[in-house]
Amino acid sequence: DKRYDLKGMVTAVDRGTKSVTVDHEAIPGFMEAMAMPYPVKDEKLLDVAAPGDKITANVVAGATGGYWLENIVVTEKAKQPSPAGAAAK
Repeated sequence: DKRYDLKGMVTAVDRGTKSVTVDHEAIPGFMEAMAMPYPVKDEKLLDVAAPGDKITANVVAGATGGYWLENIVVTEKAKQPSPAGAAAK
């Protein structure tokens, strides 16, 4: 298996397909910048990040084909909108 560093923003988490869609920067030696879904083998990773979160992770390209994400780490949580009518301080 080969591992590549990924850096990007989560746009969707799909529990049905056990995947996380990431709009990511170019991954040198692997692929150009794009948004695409990545499967995860460890379902616990589906709870790590939410849409809008910036992450780093490892893309694993399997020796027998296929790819998936491991080691998802949130580097910046999505900004939450201010409640309507909240007074600025």
